[in-house]
Amino acid sequence: MTTTKGKNWIAHNTDCVPFAESMAEDSIGFSVYSPPFANLYTYSDKMEDMGNCSDDDEFMEHYGFLIASIFKATQPGRLSAVHCIDL
Repeated sequence: MTTTKGKNWIAHNTDCVPFAESMAEDSIGFSVYSPPFANLYTYSDKMEDMGNCSDDDEFMEHYGFLIASIFKATQPGRLSAVHCIDL
């Protein structure tokens, strides 16, 4: 994991699901991330890699775990920005 800090912000470059699960409830005000776009990009051969999926339904099932963790960690009324691609 790579972490960079500045005044009033911190950025983490790491596997998103385990990290998101570890974040405290209501601990982030704004998240910015890019999911792996179903099976378009595969970053590793690990089973838990969201890019290793057989179809869009399987990807959405896996992506749901990340969404739940980000929702839990996001402060009420705050935002999450997701970079996405039209598949």
